[in-house]
Amino acid sequence: MFKIIVVVIKCIPILIYLFFYELFHMNPKKVSRVKTCNILSDNLEKILKRCGIELVVTGRENIPNEQSYLICPNHQSMLDAFVIFSLYKNQPLSFIAKKSIKNIPLLSGIFKRTNGYFMDRSDLRSELKIMKNVRKSLVEDDVKWVIFPEGTRTKDTINYSLNPFKAGALKFPMQVKKSILPVALYGTHQVLDLKEKRRKYKVYVHIFEPLTSDFYMHKTTQEVSDYMQSMIEEKVQYFHKQYSLEK
Repeated sequence: MFKIIVVVIKCIPILIYLFFYELFHMNPKKVSRVKTCNILSDNLEKILKRCGIELVVTGRENIPNEQSYLICPNHQSMLDAFVIFSLYKNQPLSFIAKKSIKNIPLLSGIFKRTNGYFMDRSDLRSELKIMKNVRKSLVEDDVKWVIFPEGTRTKDTINYSLNPFKAGALKFPMQVKKSILPVALYGTHQVLDLKEKRRKYKVYVHIFEPLTSDFYMHKTTQEVSDYMQSMIEEKVQYFHKQYSLEK
């Protein structure tokens, strides 16, 4: 518990700034989405550094130079969203998050102000409406959408086997022939783990080559989802071994 308190204290100045910025300035009608995302990217990157996180990023060259696409990372902690934000500057991001994120003040405010959605998977009608809105945005807007296809954080804290990916998340980008960008994350879980006694934490990120419409043209959403999960899980396992060797 002491460790969590220390992390929060370190980040208090930035959290206060973001709270008041979110409260008074993050009005989508007055502030461009790009400017909002840049403010978030800069400050969330500072939070990662104050948490002792060193990002080790590979595959940056694979980030598509496209107007819009879907980003699909695996999920280990709420800091995953901070990591994704820090990778994107001068590019608007929006998130599709689970409904429970509404209960986390700063995170919910960030997602709201970037026009993200909170998805209730028990409400199929609402889920379909959200995904249709995302599909429309992928076609009309200059926005990169982020969804965690596991739906929740990885529960396997020994081997870090991923939760089954939800293939339905890929349906709408595939319908409009938008690229899907797989991303492997490993290490954000360490920061608030009370068993970890480090001052510095390496967080590994690998950005894969995007899955384009040419790749998935004759594949089902389940086939693409399984393929993506397999490649991300293999990379996460590799990072887990790297981390174990460095302990």
